[in-house]
Amino acid sequence: LLDQLPEGIARDRIELRLHLLLAARLIATQGYGAPDVERVYARAQTLCRRMGDEEALMKVQLGLEGYHFMRADFDKADAIAQETHDLADRSRDPMRKVQAAWAVANVLFHRGEVREAVRHMDACLHAYDLIAHRPSAVQDPGVMCLCYSAWGQWELGFPDDALRRAQRVVALSEQLDHRFSMGEAWGFTT
Repeated sequence: LLDQLPEGIARDRIELRLHLLLAARLIATQGYGAPDVERVYARAQTLCRRMGDEEALMKVQLGLEGYHFMRADFDKADAIAQETHDLADRSRDPMRKVQAAWAVANVLFHRGEVREAVRHMDACLHAYDLIAHRPSAVQDPGVMCLCYSAWGQWELGFPDDALRRAQRVVALSEQLDHRFSMGEAWGFTT
């Protein structure tokens, strides 16, 4: 049906919306690292850049970062996370800034740079605490930062701080009343 619409910004906006919806469905049915996920996000990225839509581009970039992260291509995931973090600095949406900061910290953690990752997560949590919380994505960045920073502190030999963070993430996930966050919180606490 898109091919029947005249080329232009209106058609591009519709196509972008459809690609973002499709990406979410592909992630749910095939997984974050499925080749179709990259293909759909790559087309969405092209559309965002053509339209100059930086807000949508951040969402697409985070999707591409997740794709490469799940395929353990940490160099590519890190490059996209850093680019998204730079893009988020210009955003008016404080949650996008927090999501981009979480993406950078997550890559650091999984590369084994635990001290640096915890430092980034703590900065991310500080920014997160300054904004209103309502789950708008599958992963709440505050919950994820607390989960992973608790794990990081445990690995670094700070079990008391790890436990405090674990207790804090359980309370936060229940306050958000977000099922995925609750599962993550209880799983990491265990």
